[in-house]
Amino acid sequence: MKKFLLIYPNQQEVGCKPPAISTLAAVVKQAGYGFKLIDMTPYEIISGIVSKEIGEERFEYKKVSNPERFPPRTKMSLDDFKALLRKEIEEYRPDLIGFTTIIHFFSMAKKLGAFIKTFSSVPIIVGGVHPTACPEDVIREPFVDMICIGEGEGALLDLLNRMDEGKDFTDIKNLWVKQDGKIHKNSLRSIIENIDTLPFPDWEVFPEIQFYKPYMGQVYKYGDIERSRGCPFNCGYCINPYTHSLYGKKSFYRVKSTLRMIEELHFLKDKYRLEFIRFWDELFVENRSKFAEFSRAYTKEINLPFTIETTGESINDDTARLLKDMNCQSASIGFETGSEDLRKRILNKNTKNTIYLNAFKTLKKFGIRTVAFIMLAIPEDNEENYWDTIRFLKEAEADTVCVSFLYPFRNTAIRNKYGDIYKKLYPHIDDDIANTKLDIYPICTDVPKEKWLELGNLMPIYKEVPEWLWPLINKCAKSEDPKDVAYFKFLKQLIYKNKYGEWPDKDGLKA
Repeated sequence: MKKFLLIYPNQQEVGCKPPAISTLAAVVKQAGYGFKLIDMTPYEIISGIVSKEIGEERFEYKKVSNPERFPPRTKMSLDDFKALLRKEIEEYRPDLIGFTTIIHFFSMAKKLGAFIKTFSSVPIIVGGVHPTACPEDVIREPFVDMICIGEGEGALLDLLNRMDEGKDFTDIKNLWVKQDGKIHKNSLRSIIENIDTLPFPDWEVFPEIQFYKPYMGQVYKYGDIERSRGCPFNCGYCINPYTHSLYGKKSFYRVKSTLRMIEELHFLKDKYRLEFIRFWDELFVENRSKFAEFSRAYTKEINLPFTIETTGESINDDTARLLKDMNCQSASIGFETGSEDLRKRILNKNTKNTIYLNAFKTLKKFGIRTVAFIMLAIPEDNEENYWDTIRFLKEAEADTVCVSFLYPFRNTAIRNKYGDIYKKLYPHIDDDIANTKLDIYPICTDVPKEKWLELGNLMPIYKEVPEWLWPLINKCAKSEDPKDVAYFKFLKQLIYKNKYGEWPDKDGLKA
């Protein structure tokens, strides 16, 4: 029996079980092959990457009252982790080693892959978003023997079957394979049209730390659920449109049937004693009639609290009422910017502010918390747009603001349009993105990188206070004067008290 070992080089997010990994594990094990996951999340190799304190500082999270439910992370040097990795490989004796990676994880994957090659001749395959977007870059790495482009379930199963039978595997669709100094670049197979045919996710492969996350001050045991695959939209900052184009499909978006989804949820809820669900779908509220059918079944059969991501257009009184009946606790919407011009012309999202305003107001009316995703340092962005965005968020009464900075991933519309400018200003932009720091690459704007970082850190505070206080916040945030520092700390405590009904510190008003 062939055995596959997959390495997940994550140091960023704790408490999540990526659906792609759990489905891959289920497919491999169902076929009778061995599957082992080495998840780096429990090991704090890069200090400070995962920090709930940052979220608390920005009022994204309420301080938890039962932190003892969080499984601890182990601080470890990279050399110590390499020793652990070698021990695991030598004991498990896999026939194939894999890395699943986005660009932020690839730097770590390279270090570990090169290390593995110093003591092992086992072939290494790399899959995930990064090799799909940048196959030429990944396949040229010395530690890489193969890459998988696009969906991996069928390709990995074919590869293990061929290896088990001792047959040539250089012609497997979705794979690029190095052999005898040549790279065999195979075409893509068809997408999995009916995702009901996939097995239930296998979460046995994940460490305990990936099951626990907080919500509104309580740590719950979470399930990470994929109800759909793909996305029907063509946002300029996203890799999804490129992935869709590889398959030549008009739509890459597929949704599981209600019957299948309820069966899967029953299985996972009972087996893992779930308390909360996070749906990973980029569009949760899709076709209205199909969603209504799923909503009724979920309300009757499952009814666990959950969080979602969806679009402004998908929310009205009917869908919000269904979400409330289902026990939806929070809905996140990618608003991105208060500038309709930038949103349409640069981000390729032709949605009016009024649509978003209605969505946030409607969700609030039905008692569902709202999260607004905001993107700064968009090409041609400026401070005027920044302040307009905050004014909109105040009007919409968004409960939480999550700020990110645009990164021009290759093969996105923004990178294709502004690529020459990015390369001129940031010659090393295509080098590995270290997941040890925040990378900001502003272009076509008078706002420098340091200012964008400052604006991003302060946006959640500006959103919570009257506009007349903005100049004082700006002054105190930069000041080293003890009085200003104390006032700024007290103001943040006051905002926290206003949002969550309690003081953040045990010593109350002391600042």
